[in-house]
Amino acid sequence: MRLQTRVGEGSGVLETQFGDLPYQQGDYLVIHRHILHRFRMNKDAHRLVIFESKGYIRTPRRYRNEHGQLGEGAPYSERDIRIPRELRTHDQAGDFQILVKQYEGLTELILDHHPCDVVGWDGFFYPWAFNINDFEPIVGRIHQPPPVHQTFQGDGFVICSFCPRPYDFDPNAIPAPYNHSNVDSDEVLFYASEEFMSRHAPSAQQAQKVAQYLRSHGFVNVEIADNRMLVSGNIELNEVNIAFKTAGRLIERTVDEGADVKKGQVLARLDRDQLTAQRERETAGLASSESQLTQAQTALEWQKATLAADLETRRADLAAAPSEI
Repeated sequence: MRLQTRVGEGSGVLETQFGDLPYQQGDYLVIHRHILHRFRMNKDAHRLVIFESKGYIRTPRRYRNEHGQLGEGAPYSERDIRIPRELRTHDQAGDFQILVKQYEGLTELILDHHPCDVVGWDGFFYPWAFNINDFEPIVGRIHQPPPVHQTFQGDGFVICSFCPRPYDFDPNAIPAPYNHSNVDSDEVLFYASEEFMSRHAPSAQQAQKVAQYLRSHGFVNVEIADNRMLVSGNIELNEVNIAFKTAGRLIERTVDEGADVKKGQVLARLDRDQLTAQRERETAGLASSESQLTQAQTALEWQKATLAADLETRRADLAAAPSEI
């Protein structure tokens, strides 16, 4: 399990066998698997969001060159990454508790010596920190797509940071989100600051720009009142993806691409023989199951009758037993 912690509020020191790694508000802490660690928190209030990943957390691939180095166009560089600098070797004996998480369970271990007794280390495997204030957002004259905010990536997920930046500064830019849809993914938003722009209502000038854009695209009624925008009109669909409710082999298409169609018009046909054969197989399977059910019910009734007869015989034997005695 790999951990990544985003420090919304608070400060302190992350203790590891590699040494102490101070952290502060705005830090991302990346703690790889098998790294012993403990948060030594200062007295100020803490607010953290923790990501647990089964794969390793890394910099986005498109930010790196063919040698794995962060390129000049990346929003941060290797110089912004902090690693433990102060190695404190604890030569102590006693009972030291360690909690190990594997899958969804926790295991407690007790060592007879301090776990952070390392006297030196070398290599490229260590915890590290990156502060969001060192992130240089990618900006543009018009609204940029969400991937420009990506900070890290893992197996099956990405982590983005939406930072203060000049945005949509072209005079004709529309201050609206980039047209995107999370069809195959879920999105979780963690507000690290109350000053984030999506928490504020758009200005009157921005609202007028959006209204003008909507009117030019066929929305006839656009009203702005009480921080709300009421929009009505017709939306013309230029392309619609359709599909059959069942799978099969396409044998006929009655229209060509770009043709006008009407409600109820047949657009395509599937191979009926294939569907008929499938229905016959399913019907035969149903008949077989019903036959097996009937046989099972007959066997059950026979067993009931046999048990009832055997019970009567045993009762008769029991009644005759006293006379024999």
